[in-house]
Amino acid sequence: MPVPLLELFKYVFIAIVWLFFLRVLRAIWVEVKSSENAKKVASGSVSDWTASHRTAVSIGASERSKVTSQVVLGGVGDFRLLALEGPFQGREFRLKEETVIGRSEGCDIALADDNFASSKHAKIERRDDGFWITDLGSTNGTVVNSLRVSVPIQLMKGDLVKIGKSLFEVVQP
Repeated sequence: MPVPLLELFKYVFIAIVWLFFLRVLRAIWVEVKSSENAKKVASGSVSDWTASHRTAVSIGASERSKVTSQVVLGGVGDFRLLALEGPFQGREFRLKEETVIGRSEGCDIALADDNFASSKHAKIERRDDGFWITDLGSTNGTVVNSLRVSVPIQLMKGDLVKIGKSLFEVVQP
């Protein structure tokens, strides 16, 4: 084999090793950040933390307070997920006291054909102050309004929820 070709293979191999090393460092960084968020949940400061991150997402504080009052006043059957993209596009799913979303047939919203969703991907539960979404340790994560869910986040009317290939909007009929 010619020497220049061996040199090229050597540099490609070194580049692949470095990419692997950087990927491992990124994975460690994500884990460290998620454990910091878990500490915030345990300390009870999650509502302040969640509010500060969510208000930066899409709407101002005055609009957010109007939406919050609608969430608190709405009953359990009043909120739904409308599928905007994915295999269930156009279909509405009613939120229950606890709604589990994933690929498993036992899920309340079963995304059986979605290879990017975990078997039990996310859970939406009713609390005193509205509906909250929690990622259940999924591989690809749960995203609300372009933010990856690492702690429970309160859902508001109009929020966009991405799970696997599916995109849902929180609606109130």
